[in-house]
Amino acid sequence: MKNYSYTKIFDYCLGAFSIITILFQKQAALAYLVLFVLLIVGISKKKVKFTFNFTTFLFVLFYGFYVFYALYTNHVSDALRYFENKLTFLVLPLFFFFLPKEKMAFKWTIRGFLIAVFLLAIQSLVFSFSNYFKTHEIGSFISTRFSYQHHPSYASVFYTFALFISWNQRKKNAENYSLYWLIPFSFLIIFAVLCCMSLAGLLFLILFLLAAFIHFLSTKIGKKKTLLFTVISPIVFYVLVLITPPLKSQWDDAKHFTVDFIDNPTTFVSDTTNADNGSSVRLIMWTISTQVLTEHPLGVGTANVDDYLYAKLTKLKQYKLAKKYYNPHNQYLQSGIEIGIFGLIVLLFLLFKGITIAWKNRNYLLLFVVLNLAFNMLFESMLQRQSGIIFYTFWITFFVAFGAYFTNENKEKAL
Repeated sequence: MKNYSYTKIFDYCLGAFSIITILFQKQAALAYLVLFVLLIVGISKKKVKFTFNFTTFLFVLFYGFYVFYALYTNHVSDALRYFENKLTFLVLPLFFFFLPKEKMAFKWTIRGFLIAVFLLAIQSLVFSFSNYFKTHEIGSFISTRFSYQHHPSYASVFYTFALFISWNQRKKNAENYSLYWLIPFSFLIIFAVLCCMSLAGLLFLILFLLAAFIHFLSTKIGKKKTLLFTVISPIVFYVLVLITPPLKSQWDDAKHFTVDFIDNPTTFVSDTTNADNGSSVRLIMWTISTQVLTEHPLGVGTANVDDYLYAKLTKLKQYKLAKKYYNPHNQYLQSGIEIGIFGLIVLLFLLFKGITIAWKNRNYLLLFVVLNLAFNMLFESMLQRQSGIIFYTFWITFFVAFGAYFTNENKEKAL
């Protein structure tokens, strides 16, 4: 096999990985099989070299905590399911320890992801229109009735990253990133994020677009006018929220429940009538999860979180919410409760390393993914579902491993 042939196949396989895991999530095992065969070929043909990376290894260590804390599980079958769901934390880092010896282009790695996201949006639209023609309800285009393949919070992440990486490629003068398709693609992506109606996803998208626009303005109109725009923009954002009924409803609910919670947390949590709204649910789950973590700083064991949250909710007379077995809706609390404060430290250190490496090397794609994960983990347990586990692990380990090809400056890769 010629040298360039393996690098091209490597690029194609990474693109195929995104297509399979995003569009055919239930066949994710096939995507891993593709990578396994690719790795075996690379080792046998001596096309790859082993390159240990400490940041990538932190994923392995994070997975190790779940394995260790399974010794304390009360639900063996659930713990085994955890091992399977989170196996990505082990498999992808090990795969990216073996890097091709020849320089890569990664043209189809990115294109494969963009194709997958585009088709995901089209599938969602077709599904929504199909439901709309049957029910004539505008709600057919909102939340899970739009994003039926992935939870809206995760789908929002896919769409937002696709928007960023496509324009980043355009900025770097990558081949075939013409405005003729990039502009309509961007409108489709933004529309898809709006349809997902994930408040965290919408907020991150707005912050991202605002940051990009402010950066653009600073190069065109100067720092003083840009500062004025930065001051005015939150007001404009607030007005947009108020004139958009679905967003206004979520905003009003969030504000109302937050005020009630701050006024009297104990009364708020014990009031069962508050447990029917997304904002109130999060405030309640965050409160009791913090209490459980405080009481069990060393963790309660893999797959045992539901037991402790159920007991705490029942004690606070939140019987209706207890029966729904919600997770903490916060990955920091989720990991802290399950695998203890030391497991949480590994997760925090992973985020810290990712941010520092990205900032040092001006690898804005890596910085975007890590910051997106850190932000979304405040509102969702983003590393509990396959959608989040695969996406974040793949792109973080990928950008760390091949950071030299995605930096804005020709610096030595940090490990």
